[in-house]
Amino acid sequence: MKYSLVLALFLTIFSPLSYCQTIDYLNLGINKYKNKDYHGAIDAFNKVIEQHSNDSLAYYHRGETKYMLEEFNGAISDLTIAIGMMPENASAYFRRGMAKELLNDHFGAIQDFNFSIKLNQFNPTYYFYRGVSRTGEGEDYDAINDFSKAVELNPNYGNAYLQLGVVKYKLKNYSGAISDCTTAISFDPNVALNFIIRASSKGMLKDYQDAIVDYSKAIELTPKDAEAYLQRGILKSILSDERGAILDFNKAIELKPNNSETYFRRGISKLELKNVDAACLDWSKAGELGYVGAYDMIKKYCN
Repeated sequence: MKYSLVLALFLTIFSPLSYCQTIDYLNLGINKYKNKDYHGAIDAFNKVIEQHSNDSLAYYHRGETKYMLEEFNGAISDLTIAIGMMPENASAYFRRGMAKELLNDHFGAIQDFNFSIKLNQFNPTYYFYRGVSRTGEGEDYDAINDFSKAVELNPNYGNAYLQLGVVKYKLKNYSGAISDCTTAISFDPNVALNFIIRASSKGMLKDYQDAIVDYSKAIELTPKDAEAYLQRGILKSILSDERGAILDFNKAIELKPNNSETYFRRGISKLELKNVDAACLDWSKAGELGYVGAYDMIKKYCN
């Protein structure tokens, strides 16, 4: 009698039908996830968890799906449960780290990426994103080490070369930034930021003509980037191409009409062309928008 009760209880909890339904819902959720039906995927994973609250894969996949829906706190909650059940899952730590990074919890993200790397030392993506988080924490030299490790593991990792360029530019290693961005461009010539960082670095090294070429390529790729027009205009002004500079400043203002620096710079170019009244109007607008230095120019040239 006692044996019969135990057997009945076992079959109730772990019946083949229940188990098969669980597998079906789990596979359904995974397929919906692959097809980007994220809400449908969550519904399927919910059913698995309703039937088996200790199913680690259901929590993992639901957390991953919530991440894709930008429900980052919910993703962290599910992934934390999954990690508690399967602490050797490097991917779960990685995905939770990604969610933390997008919530600007750089330190927490680094801790999760550390676990991912401890469990799998040969995944370049783990090093790349730890580098991103370290950049957010201001740990620039450690970030360089991570991005360098990423390209060591994957020599074709264009984004890692780009990030190396970004950090080196920040650290005023302009030649290094140019080299890394050039490598990144060789892998993908359609990423505007590669040209922006390389142009900025060339500008800091006073290679103005080549910098203008790079800004032009960036503008070709992202024609609504007001900052690229502004920076190209500044370089044209340095090279005494004031009319070309004004055309760029005009476009920058069209795209971003509340940038005080653009009006200030256009005013200087107009002054160089002896158009003092127009320059004063631009400086007045720059001052209205908060560019304090504009009032010094007004005092000197407009009264």
